[in-house]
Amino acid sequence: MPPRHFSKRNHIGGSTAFRPHQELPPPHRNPSSPTPNTSTNDTRVKMRDQRLVSWFITTSAVIWIVTGLAKLISSIGGHSRILSEIDPVFLITNRKLLLWAGLFELFLVAIILKTQCQQQKILSTCIGVVSILAYRVAAVWVNAPEPCPCFGTLFANLSIPQRAIDSISVMLLSYLIIGCGISLFTISRQGVVGVSRTSSTSA
Repeated sequence: MPPRHFSKRNHIGGSTAFRPHQELPPPHRNPSSPTPNTSTNDTRVKMRDQRLVSWFITTSAVIWIVTGLAKLISSIGGHSRILSEIDPVFLITNRKLLLWAGLFELFLVAIILKTQCQQQKILSTCIGVVSILAYRVAAVWVNAPEPCPCFGTLFANLSIPQRAIDSISVMLLSYLIIGCGISLFTISRQGVVGVSRTSSTSA
């Protein structure tokens, strides 16, 4: 006698009917919600941007420390003739100008090291850059006869040509300007992306 094959049946109205195998529908996914791969890529991009911004903040602090100390050392212990001359913009001696400028730059360094907000750190550097640009524009406006002692007289005493010192100062100033622009754009872009993701997730 052949074996009987039993199957699951559902009694409906006194009759028996085969119950087909039912699969659960796939979970509904919001098209706007990020996939795991997208989230991983966004995290990597964000970490890369954070490293670039942190690198710029660190290098800008080093630049302000070097230039600030150079100004202070020149104003306190320098004996160059240019220190006794009158600055054509502020109408004070270059020695006093370097002293106040060096203290101002070290004050920017203190803000950069003390605050925890990256945007405030970059804004501090922006303030220093804008002040230097404003001084250079004013010096050109009044036809200043001699170049700005941006590094004081410390490097001039090391027999470094003035043209090389001016080139280095222009390069550092250009680096700070470009770095401030890129860093502020990166931080603002991360804020906009974060707000858009939050709104799409809540929707």
